[in-house]
Amino acid sequence: MPSYRCTVNEVGPAVDGTETASPVVYINLTDTKGSFANTWFYAADGAQNQMLDVAIAAINGDNAVDVVATGPNAGGMPYTEIDRIHEMRPRPPAAPTNLHLIEIQPALSPSQRQLFVGWNDNSDNEDGFVLVFQQQPNGVPGEYGVPANSTTGYMVLDGGHDYTIYVAAFNNAGYSAPSNSILVTVPDTPPAATLSAAVIPSSGNFVLSITGTNFGNNEPVDIAVVWSVVGEQPATFPVLGTANSLGEFSVPFSGVVPEGLCPITVPFGQLQPSQTFQITATGQTSHKTASATAGPFTCP
Repeated sequence: MPSYRCTVNEVGPAVDGTETASPVVYINLTDTKGSFANTWFYAADGAQNQMLDVAIAAINGDNAVDVVATGPNAGGMPYTEIDRIHEMRPRPPAAPTNLHLIEIQPALSPSQRQLFVGWNDNSDNEDGFVLVFQQQPNGVPGEYGVPANSTTGYMVLDGGHDYTIYVAAFNNAGYSAPSNSILVTVPDTPPAATLSAAVIPSSGNFVLSITGTNFGNNEPVDIAVVWSVVGEQPATFPVLGTANSLGEFSVPFSGVVPEGLCPITVPFGQLQPSQTFQITATGQTSHKTASATAGPFTCP
């Protein structure tokens, strides 16, 4: 006689003089392998109390049952007799495998990083996963919860440390064995970008020298210079810089003519006006920003 692993949809006693001698216990089952669904069975003589107790316990505990019965009739009619029924106690899930680091991403706090990891889900009965991390060499373990049926997860960790990480699945029967462990070095907080500017002599004139540090290595840097001259509306000028392999750059700004910032055109006999500068710089790949001011400066 075949056996089936089923989920219990409904169970209860009934009085029915057509299908079976009364009283009788009916049960509605769905085969977990898909051979039948929402199909009615009844207990064999002497097994009514056992089936009622087992089925109610299975429903309350959200557990499957193993039943021994002939194959149900097409359409579920007439009902099929169950010879034996046993509740399947839940088992811990199978262990996940192939835990691996996908990416280290920025976090909201500049001193932390967000780790994106993935794994293979080898179970179909987990209630969720835990990502367990431990700072090396002797940090206190911590964990992040991840929903069931997931194969990726995130965690936010402090920068500047090495961590061992593993993932485990769990349900109400307990935890799986841990996955493989990985060792991840979380980068330290990068230094903030800096920007400085000063008006300096150049080829018989004057230019604004703009210097940046701690930007991304070899990255383009977008620079905006707001040039203010007393008596005139401020004007914004874009300047493109490129950081070297150390994240440093230095670019000149000469104003509207290549020769330099001087002189400012003014009516005859009027003194040269004061100039001030507000500069901002943004790395195109690191997205680091910095700002500086220069002036006031007056052409001689």
